[in-house]
Amino acid sequence: MISLNLLFFGTKFLFSPPSLKRYTPTLTREDLIRRSRILVIDDENPPLIEDLRSEGFSVDHDKEGNEISKIYRGIYQMVILDYSGVGKAFGKQQGLDLLREIKRNNPSCYVIAYSSKSLKISQSDFYRLSDATLSKDAGRADMLEKVESSLRDAFDVSRLWTSVLSLANIPDNEKRKYTRKLAIALETNKSDGIMDKLANAVGGKISDTLIGTLTSTIMSLGSKALSGT
Repeated sequence: MISLNLLFFGTKFLFSPPSLKRYTPTLTREDLIRRSRILVIDDENPPLIEDLRSEGFSVDHDKEGNEISKIYRGIYQMVILDYSGVGKAFGKQQGLDLLREIKRNNPSCYVIAYSSKSLKISQSDFYRLSDATLSKDAGRADMLEKVESSLRDAFDVSRLWTSVLSLANIPDNEKRKYTRKLAIALETNKSDGIMDKLANAVGGKISDTLIGTLTSTIMSLGSKALSGT
């Protein structure tokens, strides 16, 4: 039966590019809170931290940017990043240099630019390169709404898969092929083939890499969307 499913879906996706949007489930708020881990990088103690914790979210606070290795490993789905007073070890542009470092090593991590200051034109990339922006002057309700809606975007299967292909250095002309393989794997609940192929692409054991973590997350989300639970 699995081989027939593979044949059917393989033929289906051969003639039309697979869309991964259908594999992103509509997470309940409880599920969103359970799945999410957030890191706030800010040299101060913004009230947002306790506001999120009071809602049940798992939130860590890093005043300088020293938890960068955990971001590399995919521990956090979201980083709320201040500009000033953090990331000094990565360059003179502080939060901007730290943002670039995060995106270079883990493009799947959803980064919210978090600042109350007007930045110079030379610093505007801090907002441009982030996934979303949040003013420190926003009210509690607006902040919570922004974080929750951004977390839903962070779990978008298409976005996560794009980051996997980027991390695995898959050439542009092969990305559709790998996306088709993922769609077939999701439809048949059989991930071994694509896991092995991606492992070979990066030359290591996929279970020991960020790619493995992300692929497992994608398979979990896709299975949830298909089952409708």
